[in-house]
Amino acid sequence: MRNAIKKPLIIKIMEIKKYKEFELYGGEVKVRFYPVSHRYDVDDGNTGSFKRVRGVTSYISILDKSPALVSWATELAGTYLLDLLDSGEVITAGHIAK
Repeated sequence: MRNAIKKPLIIKIMEIKKYKEFELYGGEVKVRFYPVSHRYDVDDGNTGSFKRVRGVTSYISILDKSPALVSWATELAGTYLLDLLDSGEVITAGHIAK
């Protein structure tokens, strides 16, 4: 076995800012969208620098909407099946799997 000098492993993490930039209001406002972090930065033309803007979920504290969505989906499925019955169709596993 050789006596090897162990060198410390140095890892450099570089943040690569990839964004899509677009303009609103005839170019008065510039927006950068970062798809990886789903973040928006805005330059209103007055400051010359982009500032991060908060989204709706930041203001409403990211509420769990799953109970409402489950109720809505259940009601929608029930309406679909009742419409099939009203039309005289026999409900099959294929209807339910849709």
